[in-house]
Amino acid sequence: MDARRLRATEIAHRSGVDLALLDRAVRETGTFEQAFTPILLGGPDPLPPDTPEEMRAGMAHVVRLADKDLDHALALAGRLGVDLPMLAAVRAEFHRAMRV
Repeated sequence: MDARRLRATEIAHRSGVDLALLDRAVRETGTFEQAFTPILLGGPDPLPPDTPEEMRAGMAHVVRLADKDLDHALALAGRLGVDLPMLAAVRAEFHRAMRV
């Protein structure tokens, strides 16, 4: 297990999350597969000028949701005393991949 998943598991465990239930939720909702969406959309090259505004708006919405989730993860990690230095890099790379 890589360091990111280990820390995520640690945060979930310290928060009282049932890890088996979390694993089931991730698998059944396709969360893992969704992580590859930016690549499937052709990232990380900049969006071409003729990209429909609806697609730009959708991608910007996804980035806002990801930022919210990362902010919550950082706040929870801080309350639990778990250091997550890699989240700044995750945020930057996600923004780059989503091209917004």
